[in-house]
Amino acid sequence: MHLNLDKWNNEVNFYQHVIERDPYREGGYQGLARGHERQGNMTKAIETLGAGIRLVKDEQGRSDLHRNLGTLLGQQGRLRESERHLRQSLTLSTPHSGAHIGLGNILWQRGDLQAAETQYRQALEISPGNFEAAYNLGLLNQQQQQHTEARHYYQLSLANAGPQAAPQALQAARRYLSRHASP
Repeated sequence: MHLNLDKWNNEVNFYQHVIERDPYREGGYQGLARGHERQGNMTKAIETLGAGIRLVKDEQGRSDLHRNLGTLLGQQGRLRESERHLRQSLTLSTPHSGAHIGLGNILWQRGDLQAAETQYRQALEISPGNFEAAYNLGLLNQQQQQHTEARHYYQLSLANAGPQAAPQALQAARRYLSRHASP
């Protein structure tokens, strides 16, 4: 057997080859989309996730593709499309906290604070230590002058902050807690 190394020389080529070998599995599309995203080609990343949604048969895989496509579309400001894919993700298989967070972010941007809060709480039910859901609930409660709740969620977010937590978010939570100490 001869291995053509030209097909493996970068992430995009690697995952294109993976998809050629098995176009019905979600992993190749996820990897190829990440490769395009890292190269700054968001259009290709979005197209890749869409192609995966059309071809992947596995419900969990399609759900993950919808969630990631919804997240990427939201980052691009395409909120209606983002919301549609995030909601689709939640209906296909076991709900993922990331889909609830993304949906909460969209609802917050629209000014529907109560619905956004519901989505963040659902994310915490799925993933009790989720930094982003707890931090967003802290922000939301802070905005509504609900200081006891804001403190609770900021403390929860800090207790669960992992290496991927945004330094600015950590600093903002700590600053809020230092200014609004428990009564």
